[in-house]
Amino acid sequence: MNMGYMDALHSFLLAWKEPITLILFINTYLWVGIGHGRSLRLDRTGFALIGAISMMVFGCITFPEAIQSIDFHTLALVFSLMVISAQLHYSGFYTMLGSRLSAYMDRPVLSMFILMMCGAVFSSFFNNTIIALAVAPVLVSVALAKKLNPSPFLIALCMCNNGSMTIIGNPQNVFIGEYAKLSFLDYTKFALVPVMACALACFGICWLLGRKNFQLREGSQAALPELEHPFSMQGSVKGLSAMLFLILAFILTDWDHGIVALFVAGIMLCSHTWSSRIILGRVDWQTILLFMGLFVIIGAFNINDLGGQMVDLLQHWNVNLDEPMTMILAATGLSNLINNTAAVMLLSQVTDLAANPRTAYALALSNSLTGNLILVGSLSNLIMIQTAEQAGLRISMRRFFMYGLPCTVASILILTGWFYVTT
Repeated sequence: MNMGYMDALHSFLLAWKEPITLILFINTYLWVGIGHGRSLRLDRTGFALIGAISMMVFGCITFPEAIQSIDFHTLALVFSLMVISAQLHYSGFYTMLGSRLSAYMDRPVLSMFILMMCGAVFSSFFNNTIIALAVAPVLVSVALAKKLNPSPFLIALCMCNNGSMTIIGNPQNVFIGEYAKLSFLDYTKFALVPVMACALACFGICWLLGRKNFQLREGSQAALPELEHPFSMQGSVKGLSAMLFLILAFILTDWDHGIVALFVAGIMLCSHTWSSRIILGRVDWQTILLFMGLFVIIGAFNINDLGGQMVDLLQHWNVNLDEPMTMILAATGLSNLINNTAAVMLLSQVTDLAANPRTAYALALSNSLTGNLILVGSLSNLIMIQTAEQAGLRISMRRFFMYGLPCTVASILILTGWFYVTT
């Protein structure tokens, strides 16, 4: 009798596999965006893991498929960047950087402008994940020390920390650049104007929305992150050299990015000054687990062809994804709905990017610049929001959306205008 019930349950789950996957996907992303529960003491990582486990329990994805859906190259890169970040942390580089940044924090508008412009440029060459890992703790520490609210500054940095100016600024652009065989210099020359124009527009929006929230509220329980370490030139040079090596390896070689990143992490762990236990103690394992959970959830979404059905529906409506304007709108919607990595993977399969460089440009730029509509649209956003929460600051999904919506609309208008005038 029990076997009969089990067979009936299995048949039911199989018949309703797609709607169950969609319900779990939407529910998980909603709670990951909210970031906390009312009765259950779950954070974003907890919700992502519960969502991934639910996908496997309800048969939406098998355990082997879940393992295969995890992008270990991205995790290797994130882990390695965290190890490099730990090297710079203990060598006092962030403390030195914070002292330089604090000189501008007495003028919040100027500091926000500098922060956003530098974020737009440096994230394109140093990778947006590096900027998130390196700058967020420093920004929180300096702002709190100046009795300023770090939240509007962090959100503002999220709006520009997208790595969109080059084909190495984020993992999605790396994939598009390799898949479409894009020239590094040609893409950068095309992207420079719209990227900086979007950064300026986002600055105006973030200043307008955040100007009344610059001061820290009295009674705030926020705590300064630990940054106080004496500056070591040798240790800082070691960490910065590791970053430079990674960038050059990505630009000049076809070496496996994951292996190169792990090699660099191994070099960082070999130290006469700090034990590997201390360095690894700075790795944010919570964030890595968060990424793993999201990869499994996205994997279930794709394995059940829900993303493919969405693309097929667009084609049924005679939506031509080979047109740059159409690609901008499609990439904007999908990158915020199913994560920018999954959106690129899907859209690259339904158009010939190698034969249409402008379409590839449209995908890379729109996926990067408009992926900040919601909090979970970008992994670097989650890193910075996690940093804020570790300091006792909560940035809600609703508050992030208040900034993300106008910034996304402005970016879409600027992008479409740029593609129109350069036709």
